[in-house]
Amino acid sequence: MMIGGAIKGQLVFRRCGGEADVGIGFLEIDADAADTSDAQDLIIDCLAGRGIADILSIRLHSVRRDPQDLSDSDLGHLVTSLEYPRATEGSSGGSLFVRHSRIPAPEGRRTVLVALVIEADDDEIDPTQMYEVRGRDGVMTVRPSRSHGLVPNGMALSQIHRSPIWGWGEERWGPVSTMRLDVLDMCQELDDAMLSDEPTDPARLEELNRSHAGWILKSSHRDPKYEDFKRRMIEEGHRSEWAGILTENQTRMREEAGSRIIREIMQNEGE
Repeated sequence: MMIGGAIKGQLVFRRCGGEADVGIGFLEIDADAADTSDAQDLIIDCLAGRGIADILSIRLHSVRRDPQDLSDSDLGHLVTSLEYPRATEGSSGGSLFVRHSRIPAPEGRRTVLVALVIEADDDEIDPTQMYEVRGRDGVMTVRPSRSHGLVPNGMALSQIHRSPIWGWGEERWGPVSTMRLDVLDMCQELDDAMLSDEPTDPARLEELNRSHAGWILKSSHRDPKYEDFKRRMIEEGHRSEWAGILTENQTRMREEAGSRIIREIMQNEGE
């Protein structure tokens, strides 16, 4: 199913390996406009034309499923290995990877996380700019709008994607994680169980530990210092939902609290 209806979004680009320009960000689309779910991603191949002033025109043309299990990969990681069609005459080949999210959207709309891979040409797309996406029925225009304020060449793509730089409201936001929702839900359930004083069904706990969530969480929860750090962060009200978002202010407050708590833990160790 192609993305129908009105399309609106934001992207940040970076050249990867000299072969492709990769844009990560989000799209706001009609609620029934794309066949994604908590456990199902979507890949839409596309053609890209490059105009003056760094303006791109994107035409989506065919849908496919990726045979790999990419559920525990964030978009910034998986997009570096994504196969995409190469150029036809006069256009660059590419693919749009679409992942369902629970990020709030206006009534009748929904927000999906995306990664756009476009075959590189001589001119690199400006990595310091936020690009606005507007379109309808699978045809999109992508144009630069403002500086996003990051230093992208010193950051991983996934780090950029989670930064609170997105949105059109008074306060920007960033997703806590860009992994697939079914994995995030298991991470949330296992995280809650490991931090709870209440007993958890042993069979369910074993099932979660054997899942992607167990692999993701096991290293951190075996570290007593990290567990102490996390409990103190939660006690101060800085617990985020795995499938949620953090605003600029929430991110700043978490960073300040985290730095202070780490200093206190280190000081207590030295006494």
